[in-house]
Amino acid sequence: MSGFLLDTNIPSELTRPNSAPQVVRWLDEANDESLYLSVISLGEILKALRPWFDDRLLPIDAPIAERCGVLSGEYRLRGKQIKVADGLIERRLFITDSLS
Repeated sequence: MSGFLLDTNIPSELTRPNSAPQVVRWLDEANDESLYLSVISLGEILKALRPWFDDRLLPIDAPIAERCGVLSGEYRLRGKQIKVADGLIERRLFITDSLS
């Protein structure tokens, strides 16, 4: 395995209103497959975000997970792929919008 282990400050930089252009440029030019994030950094990012959304975290339940699996299968049959996280979020938004 070779590539770059990103420190927490790199993905965090992208959340700033005026991200450092050299960071944005470097990430744009980098091969995504060579970029790695430590679970420690992931924990730091989640720890920072949790207080903002603590009372507004949307759960993923069995019906949402099942529908995500169906969507994933339908995409695969059409020769396309959908990332699990995207499928879960898409399904969660669909159900939330339907309940409003």
